[in-house]
Amino acid sequence: MKVTCWVVPVEKDDVPRLRELAAALEGPARGAYVSCQRRTGAAREMCFLWETADRAYCLLYLQSDDIRATMEAFENSTDPFDAWFREQLGLVSAGWPDPGWGAHPTPGVAELLSVYESADESLTAHDAG
Repeated sequence: MKVTCWVVPVEKDDVPRLRELAAALEGPARGAYVSCQRRTGAAREMCFLWETADRAYCLLYLQSDDIRATMEAFENSTDPFDAWFREQLGLVSAGWPDPGWGAHPTPGVAELLSVYESADESLTAHDAG
């Protein structure tokens, strides 16, 4: 299983919109969100909000057997929910969707330096990424 993480700048004024999106994904849109993740091959996705005095950041964690295939499936999907989800992501950040995704393997993605997993204490960052 591969993992990756993005750090996406979010304008302070857009934080309430990001919170609303997260609430929708955890609430009324949950079924469609789960279907999207399964359809695109995501095993796990997590969204974190980090706020500083002058800026906010959305940290997105994705776990998949094939990160590139999962992202391409999501970005190319014509499913109405997927289109809505992409639109909502675009409203909270100019950094999504990343128009350069296809240009290189992992644009804008954080480099995994270290990992610990209780199930396999021998797992290293090289194995996970």
